[in-house]
Amino acid sequence: MRSSMDEAFPLTELDLLDRDAGRRFLDFYGDEGLALAFERYGVTGAILAKGWEETRLETQAVDDRHTLLIDARHGDAWERVVELVVRRDRLVVEGLDAVFDVLTADWVLLQSPGAR
Repeated sequence: MRSSMDEAFPLTELDLLDRDAGRRFLDFYGDEGLALAFERYGVTGAILAKGWEETRLETQAVDDRHTLLIDARHGDAWERVVELVVRRDRLVVEGLDAVFDVLTADWVLLQSPGAR
């Protein structure tokens, strides 16, 4: 029997077994927020315009490295189209005595498997 308390605070297996302890991409973006941003900025549309039928998104956060993966489906086959590994960093500019927070890209993969 479900109580009204269960409906007010629903938990899923992902909530209980989150391998990244609830970390968000760059400690800010959730998967739903990223998916919405990619849709609004045309990233998802650009992938679908290449002939893919659907996309799915996955993020991982291990220590200071954050990974964004986008897979796309055509028929029954899923292929990786985007892989991005980034970390927050600090850039010190000597002579200016300035310090800037930057994003360092350790790895970027953009591909369209099967394209000419």
